[in-house]
Amino acid sequence: MPAGLGAGAMITSFHLLAIFVEAPLLAWSERVRVGRFSAAALFTFALACFGAALADGPLLFVLALALYGPASGCALAASEGLLVETRPDERERTIARLTLAGALGDLAVPLLLGALAWLGLGWRVAMAVAGGAALLLAFVHGTSRELDRLPPKEHDDDDDSSGSNAEAHAAASNASPERAEEHEPAEEHERTEEHERAEEHERAQAHERAGGHERAGGHERTEEHQRAEEPERAEPERAEADERAEADERAEEPERAEEHAAPEEDEPSVLESLRFALSHRRLLAWSAAVALTNWLDEVLVAFVMVRLDHASSLERAIAVASWTIGFLPGLLLLDRHVARLDTRRALYAAAAVATLALIVLAAGPSVPVACLALGTLGAATSVLYPLAEARRYAALPGRPALVHAVGALFTPFDALTPLALGALALAFGPEAALLAIVAAPLGIALAAWRA
Repeated sequence: MPAGLGAGAMITSFHLLAIFVEAPLLAWSERVRVGRFSAAALFTFALACFGAALADGPLLFVLALALYGPASGCALAASEGLLVETRPDERERTIARLTLAGALGDLAVPLLLGALAWLGLGWRVAMAVAGGAALLLAFVHGTSRELDRLPPKEHDDDDDSSGSNAEAHAAASNASPERAEEHEPAEEHERTEEHERAEEHERAQAHERAGGHERAGGHERTEEHQRAEEPERAEPERAEADERAEADERAEEPERAEEHAAPEEDEPSVLESLRFALSHRRLLAWSAAVALTNWLDEVLVAFVMVRLDHASSLERAIAVASWTIGFLPGLLLLDRHVARLDTRRALYAAAAVATLALIVLAAGPSVPVACLALGTLGAATSVLYPLAEARRYAALPGRPALVHAVGALFTPFDALTPLALGALALAFGPEAALLAIVAAPLGIALAAWRA
C-alpha cells in the first residue's frame, strides 16, 4: 500500500466505525449502569491500543484505529456525562476543568514519546502503556459503586419541573395495591356519612316547617326516634356503597397491573430514544455549535501552518505554542470567573474576537502578528467550547448519554470538514480556508442567539 494512501486510510478509519456505531451505542447505554458501560468501553479501548502496538501491517493497524475511535468516544462520554450531571449547576466550571485536563494531557503525550525515544523505545511501547492504563481504569470503573447507578428515566421536556412531576407520577404508580385498597373504602365511607348528614338536615328542616308549633319535649322525642331509625336506614346504603367500591376496585385492578408493567413493555427502543432527543431544537443547535468549535482547534492549526509556509520550522512551532499559551490561561480564568459570566454575552464576545483574529491570520501577516492572533484565538476558543458544551447538556438535563448520542451524529461533519477546507485551500489558497473557518464563531454566535 502506498505510504500516502496508508496515512489517509489511518486518519479516516478513526472516524469510519464511529460514524455508524457510536450514536446507537450511546443511546443504548441508558439501559445499563454507567460503571459497566464505561468499563466495557475502556476495555475495548485497551484492546485497540494493544492491537495497534502488535500490528505488523497497515491493515491491522487501521482495524485497531477503527476500534479506537468509538471506544474512546464512548468512554469519554460516559465519564464526562456523569461528572457534569453530578453538579448540574456547575456545568461550565466542570467542563472547563475537564478541558484543561485534556489540554495538559495533550502536552504530556509528546513529552512521553520523547522520553521513550530517548530510552530507545518507540511508539509501540507508548501504545502498550496506554492500553495498560486503560485496563486499569476499566477495572476501577467496573468495580466502583459510586459509578454503578441506574440511568435516569426518559421524560418529555427539558424543564426541571418535568423531572419532579415524573418522579411524583412514578411514586404514585409504584404505590402498593393494598395501600390503594385501604384508601378507597375510607373515601367511600366518608362520602356515605356526608350523604347521611345531608339527609338528616333535610328531614330536620321539614319537621320544623310541619310541626314548629309542637312542644319542645315532643320535638326531642321525635329526634330520638329519628336517631334510632338512622342505623336501620344506613345499613342498606352502606352495603350498596361497599358493593360499588368492590366493583370499582375489580375494574381498576387491570389498569394498575398495566401501569406496573408499563416500564418494561413501553421501554423505548434506541431509535425512539434518538428520535426523542432529535426533537429538541435547542439540543440540535448546541450540538452543531460544539461541532463548530472543532474548527478552531486542530483544523485551524493545520491550515495556519500551511499559511505560514514561508516561516522556518522553529517559527511555526512557536506559532502553535502561541495558540496553547492563549488556551490554557483562558481556561483558568474561565474556571475562576464563570459564576459571574452571562453565558450568552460571553459567547458573543468570544465569537467576535475569534472572527477578528481569523481575518488577521488570513490577511497574510508576519510571524509575530500570526503568533499574537493565534494566542487570541486560543483564548477565545477556551471560552467558546466549555460554554457551548454546558448549554448542550442543559438542553436535555439528566440525559448525558442522549446528549452525546446526538453529538455523535455530527461525526461525519467532523470527518468531511477538513477535506472540504483542503479542497478550498487547493483551489483558492490557504487564506480562503481560513476565511471559511470564520463560519465557526459566527455559527456559535447564531446558536447562542436562537437557542
